[in-house]
Amino acid sequence: MGNSDRTDPLTIIGPKGIVQIVESLRVIARELPFEIRYLEIGSKNQTFEMDGYRINAFRVNHNVVCYGYTIEVDRAGKFDSLILKRQRATISR
Repeated sequence: MGNSDRTDPLTIIGPKGIVQIVESLRVIARELPFEIRYLEIGSKNQTFEMDGYRINAFRVNHNVVCYGYTIEVDRAGKFDSLILKRQRATISR
């Protein structure tokens, strides 16, 4: 990622200890052209909201601490009556 011209901050969401894990991996990639921000999950279920996204983290049943994630995007749907008319015409043929 350091070679992909990324300059925007990168946010990593993970279980407690994620900071130490990622920082230990950075021994081989010290210089990055972007900031890394960390959000540690503090409970079995936690929701994070950022940049129009809602990220739901939930504990899954594994032998080690592990989380699953769902990502939701709030946006208004668009209704196009012309598309509906075309679909109806195709179905009625």
